[in-house]
Amino acid sequence: MNHLKLKMIAGILLVFFAGIVLGTVGTHLYAKRQFERMVRGPAAFLFPRFMEKIGNELGLTPEQQKKTSDILGDLEEALYEFRKKHAGELDAIIERHFEMLKANLSTDQQEKLESFRNDFHRFRKRWLRPHDKFGPPRHSEARSFRMRLKQQLNLSDTAWDEVQVILRKDFRKKRKLFRRHWKDRLTETEFRTRMNDIQQETESALSEILTPDQLATFKALQAEVMQHRTEDDPPPPLHGAP
Repeated sequence: MNHLKLKMIAGILLVFFAGIVLGTVGTHLYAKRQFERMVRGPAAFLFPRFMEKIGNELGLTPEQQKKTSDILGDLEEALYEFRKKHAGELDAIIERHFEMLKANLSTDQQEKLESFRNDFHRFRKRWLRPHDKFGPPRHSEARSFRMRLKQQLNLSDTAWDEVQVILRKDFRKKRKLFRRHWKDRLTETEFRTRMNDIQQETESALSEILTPDQLATFKALQAEVMQHRTEDDPPPPLHGAP
């Protein structure tokens, strides 16, 4: 925890001094990008690569790959729950230091600090929820989605098996795309275009199995999940902020 606290405090100071003390736009933008990468936490970057590395280097059989993927998915979820459990403690430390910074600033500087603070908490939400809207669902979320979908579609066992094959393929494609997004820095347009292509491919494959009403149920449930995962409201402003 101490190491994590130091990282967060250092991140605040990095953005603050880069944006206000140095005052140059180029340095400020660079610092914000570096800060965003840091506060997302390692999970968004390390887990997909770690899983891929295990499969490549150990020569896992398909059955072993599935079990390994499930175990790492559970580990990812456990780490997320741990970070979420301690989020309140970390928020108190961060807010205390924001208040300390604010006490030494002019009104204009306080407004800039408030903007940085809102950005910081938005980035922290992405870190506390490792993949949020910048990454695919975690394994546990994918399993939960499939369970809800199965209950609502009322399919035969054979049809459901075929649907699961399509959904797992969709999941793998999206994880691969996000790896490229993290590694190669795809433009937002390229990323969104490819994501939409994957979605269309998935819906087209499902349309060969599902009725129009069942496909509409799938889309509605997926939209509900995505809406829940993209909520991104910043916390209330600092006490006494304009």
